[in-house]
Amino acid sequence: MQPVFPWDGLTTLQGYEVVDADLTSACEIAVAVWGGSIGWPDRPVEMYRSCYLSCPVGQAELKFLRHVPSNKVVGTLGVIPRRVLWNEKEIRVGVLSHFCVIAEHRKIKPAKFLLKAVVDACRTRYDVLYGMPATPQSVAFIGKLARMTYACTVNRRVKVLRHAKYAARFLPRSLASVAGEIADTALRCRDLLGGRNVATRFKWVDGVDPRMAQLWAAFPLPGGWNAVRDVEMLRWRLDQLPSIRRRYLLVESAPSGALLAWFACDTNSFDHDILMVQDFWADGGPYEIGRAAIRTLCRAARGLGFSAVEVRLAAPKLAATPWISEGFVNRNQSPVFVVWLNGLFASNSEEFWHVTEFDNDC
Repeated sequence: MQPVFPWDGLTTLQGYEVVDADLTSACEIAVAVWGGSIGWPDRPVEMYRSCYLSCPVGQAELKFLRHVPSNKVVGTLGVIPRRVLWNEKEIRVGVLSHFCVIAEHRKIKPAKFLLKAVVDACRTRYDVLYGMPATPQSVAFIGKLARMTYACTVNRRVKVLRHAKYAARFLPRSLASVAGEIADTALRCRDLLGGRNVATRFKWVDGVDPRMAQLWAAFPLPGGWNAVRDVEMLRWRLDQLPSIRRRYLLVESAPSGALLAWFACDTNSFDHDILMVQDFWADGGPYEIGRAAIRTLCRAARGLGFSAVEVRLAAPKLAATPWISEGFVNRNQSPVFVVWLNGLFASNSEEFWHVTEFDNDC
């Protein structure tokens, strides 16, 4: 039985049509519609090629919303296939990507018409579609547009490593410097005294280490949403995507050299003083990430000169405990929307979801 959605009755819309984009030649048109408003504003061609021309899972799809009277493309929406285990079984998954309608046509019906066409085209190909809107404005618009199911909530948590910059927002520079040094010293003492002492060492590498995939395979999640992190997927989703400065922190056992945890990191594109953790895994699985490994991450980030570390994560409450215990504070959050096309797999429980930036569309 086919699922029923709120937009199913919108079969035609006067003045608009939805057409398939030719992926080999559509880049210039898509970039013009995006206008620097989504994804990597200064590297849209690189982003397009990685998402739509280099996907190792299968053929990505991109549809254009065309305004018939002007014969102008005014909107885009893509679907990029992903490899995901759902309750330890691989299912057919697509991420809704680059949903954009230019301002003068950004009304509910044209956007809904585009969304309907994309979902209809995916009904027999995918078991589920999901989307991760990037801004509060897009969250609100999609909520009005489709009344989609919320799968889970991604929490953005931040730990400040160097406090002077933040203190300068409300103190004179001289006082901010002193206050920042006091706070930083207190933080370093806390890190030295707190938590279980585990003998570890770490190193930064510039590309995916095959041991990262091996650690994921050795300690998979026991159920729920678990994006495949084999070498091929890690390299496509991390090495081959645009970045400011991507690097990987490998935390190893000091005595044996065994990999205990890894963190895929990039410099935050909006604030270069922040190191963003895009994905991670640990001996025992992501929920067994130890405070010692997180403390090593913060020490390594401080050594590179970063003022803060951030992680974006949707997971059961227990999984956030070590991050919170290490001083990561929730700054904001955003939902993950889901469209179940196969009712056999549908679930509305947030406890089944583990989502990081690795799951995002770009």
